[in-house]
Amino acid sequence: MFRTAWELRSSSVASETSRLKTKSRQIDREVESLLRKLVQTERASSVSAYENRIAELQREKASIEGEVARIASPEHSFDEMVELSMRFLANPYEIWVKGDLGIKRTVLKLVFAKPLVVSRRTGVQTGETTFPFKALRFLEETDFRMVPAAGLEPARPYGREILSLMCLPFHHAGSHAGLAICRTIAICAAG
Repeated sequence: MFRTAWELRSSSVASETSRLKTKSRQIDREVESLLRKLVQTERASSVSAYENRIAELQREKASIEGEVARIASPEHSFDEMVELSMRFLANPYEIWVKGDLGIKRTVLKLVFAKPLVVSRRTGVQTGETTFPFKALRFLEETDFRMVPAAGLEPARPYGREILSLMCLPFHHAGSHAGLAICRTIAICAAG
């Protein structure tokens, strides 16, 4: 999923870069045309207008080149970035301890959704974490069950009630949704 998102973003960046470079070439052609006209004109008002337009186009081109540099392809590969991200998610405290002030600020921004609140009486309050850490907490608290060693094959070889209730890897989060799905599968398979 992450690789697909990475590739989509990369293709989007490539098309945007191509569009900006095309626009930059158009500006170059327009500047050349204005310079030819500037050389041929003799009126001072026309010269001033051409010079102003050329300066405006050069500012626009500089802005486009800055945008191209900003959205340029990343310095690292997808695999390097994922590995770095996983190391961070595994233990942000380690990066906090080893990092300088800039790294510590970055860790705070990546871990907490909002700035931490400090109370004079109770100290630092529990902060709201960002989505990756909420997802990790959800996975940690989830009760997953695996298919039993016997597998999904029928427990009894004969009759309409061949399949007994199966224990599939459904999340049982206080509700009986997983159990209801198991029953539905057993009924459909038996009937």
